[in-house]
Amino acid sequence: MWLLNDSAAPLTTQGVNARALDVGPNDARLGFGELYLPYMNVATFFRIMLALGFLAFLANLIQTYGPRTVIGLFIPSISKAK
Repeated sequence: MWLLNDSAAPLTTQGVNARALDVGPNDARLGFGELYLPYMNVATFFRIMLALGFLAFLANLIQTYGPRTVIGLFIPSISKAK
């Protein structure tokens, strides 16, 4: 039974992507070094741009329709007039 074998792989391991991205410059296991660093920098830049665009969209929506109407899209009982 491999679950009880001490020499078996640990039950909690990192995912494939985490192993590929966590490779350091002195890691002899795979030897990728900082291969993915430029791609991760570009992805981080566009992630920030996307988040800023989404926040600008929400600000525009709230400014146009008002916070009560925007919240009322998700919670209909709030948008009803009292």
